[in-house]
Amino acid sequence: MHRNRFAVFGHPVAHSLSPSIHAAFASQCGIELDYARIDAAPDDFAAAVERFAREGGRGANVTLPHKAAAVALCASLSPRA
Repeated sequence: MHRNRFAVFGHPVAHSLSPSIHAAFASQCGIELDYARIDAAPDDFAAAVERFAREGGRGANVTLPHKAAAVALCASLSPRA
């Protein structure tokens, strides 16, 4: 398992530039990084996040339509969130 595994969740998400942006940053900083797009239908979002975490995912960005669902999954939120 890759120890620096990150992702962006969305539906659709194929258009996301996040993987290439994060890969460029990681390369410039000498960081090994695996950053994927995960297309999760709204009904599968929670299960997809759980699977990602269980399989070693370290962090993720969330885009539409999952923002409210992501908040609902959080154990705690900062005032900024």
